[in-house]
Amino acid sequence: LELPLYLQLSHNIGKINLINRYPVELAQLLIHLGKCQTSPWFWYQDSQILHQLLEKDLPEDLKQELQETILRIKIS
Repeated sequence: LELPLYLQLSHNIGKINLINRYPVELAQLLIHLGKCQTSPWFWYQDSQILHQLLEKDLPEDLKQELQETILRIKIS
């Protein structure tokens, strides 16, 4: 059984602990994806990941971009 892409992404981010291992790179990837034409269903599963990243020690400009991405995709 193959999972839909958005579930694979959520599952793999948690499975290999990307939030703790590569928070800057993951934030940059998700910001990039947030600028693409993705459907809201993609972000439904990943809202927790975005908020967890905000709690990490990220550069302020990256945190600002992440917050803008969250607002843009209407996750609060």
